[in-house]
Amino acid sequence: MVNPIAEVVELIGLTTDVALNDPIAAVLMLISNLILAFSMIVFFGLAAGGILDAIVPDDLGRSPPPRER
Repeated sequence: MVNPIAEVVELIGLTTDVALNDPIAAVLMLISNLILAFSMIVFFGLAAGGILDAIVPDDLGRSPPPRER
């Protein structure tokens, strides 16, 4: 039987062991996590923009007043 909470706790313990063994490994893990977080933020921002663009009509609000001659 798979216990997801126990797996996450074990994963945290293993990554902590790797990061504490070598300072370069800790820096590489930090950089990779920052790149991953940045890419996830960009992806979800683009996805939210696409969903909102599909929901919100293009002609929202009043039309601009006519120009004077």
